[in-house]
Amino acid sequence: MNGFTRIPESRWLRSRDLKLEESSVPASFYTSQEQFELEREQVFRRAWLSVARVEELPNAGDFVNLDILTLKAKLILVRGDDGEVRGFHNSCAHRGVMVVQKEKGNAAQFRCPYHAWVYGTDGKLRTIPGADMFPDVKCGHDGLPPVHTGIWNGFIFVNFAKEPEESLEEFLGEAGVLFSDLPFEDYNHELRLPQPLATNWKHISNAFTEGYHLGFLHKNSLPFVFDRENPLTDYPTVRFMGRHSANITGANSKWQPTKPVMRFALETGFAADAELEPAGKKLMDHPAINPDRIDPIMEEAINIFPNTQIQVLHNGYLWYQYWPSGPNEMLWDVRLFLDRAPHSFRTEFAEASYVAAIRDVMAEDSSMGELQQQGLISGGLERVKYGENEFMLRHFAQTLTNYIEGKV
Repeated sequence: MNGFTRIPESRWLRSRDLKLEESSVPASFYTSQEQFELEREQVFRRAWLSVARVEELPNAGDFVNLDILTLKAKLILVRGDDGEVRGFHNSCAHRGVMVVQKEKGNAAQFRCPYHAWVYGTDGKLRTIPGADMFPDVKCGHDGLPPVHTGIWNGFIFVNFAKEPEESLEEFLGEAGVLFSDLPFEDYNHELRLPQPLATNWKHISNAFTEGYHLGFLHKNSLPFVFDRENPLTDYPTVRFMGRHSANITGANSKWQPTKPVMRFALETGFAADAELEPAGKKLMDHPAINPDRIDPIMEEAINIFPNTQIQVLHNGYLWYQYWPSGPNEMLWDVRLFLDRAPHSFRTEFAEASYVAAIRDVMAEDSSMGELQQQGLISGGLERVKYGENEFMLRHFAQTLTNYIEGKV
């Protein structure tokens, strides 16, 4: 096949090894409104969802205003005077007006713009003009409607259930323990690349848990990954941890940059950055990452069910969130975290080149996701097929279905 040398299958993990026998799902898994409604109510409204980082709320009174697209929910995350991070629906207890309009900021209290009801950073109602008109409302008791909030390794999670079925610690399980002390806090230079897409959220999620497409779709944008000895870009290491997982993508040890711009960015930009002492511990050096010591390695991706992926890179990490708003629409929220901002022309150029490369890869995956959805909506294909090398997709589809049915 095109001069490639195929590695014997016995060297790579396959679906049959994991007893993942379901090799296809109905096309409606990606296209039907009914399936989306099940996911929204039985998954996103029950599961713990990552929504922010604690570094966004360093001081008492700091807040962020969030739009949780899938659930049409408006949330306020705020650090109280006691240091606790709490979440509330952005909805006045009087007649529902959004209390906070700013995207982020610092406040000692929140004042409804309609009738001036005032809330503390703990969400409790403080004052009501004409309080005697509301004998059933009690200051210090009634307040902003709360949402359950938890923190894992600096990531802030929320849970929309009235009473979560399990704690955040229980939800994360083995994955939460294994990756609990990865030094994400050392990477505070953030770049955000949100993309609204006309596709099903699972297409984009699936794209980052199979390497099969890398040597074809990304042959030009990720030339350092393709290896003729591994033409289908099989994962050298995969770990399943209940509903969560982690997968490693290797790299081509023989690759050298040939384009002048890429060579300059790598050899002068990052080399100049390397002259400085590291700003913190390197994520890739952590013993929980790359346990088989794959060399070279491009990344290890940590997949937190249902809609989060954290890609550990050599110079930082990517945090992906997949937010569906319908069967054919989603927001792909991408955040890149590096250990420092550029400090010279060369590092500015290197960062710009790096971000441009990420955008190229994202554009390729986005376009395929939208083409997939258009093809499936056409109605000719009854089932979507998963290969023996697409075991991560089989595992996710099975986990999602089990979660909807209350089996996990």
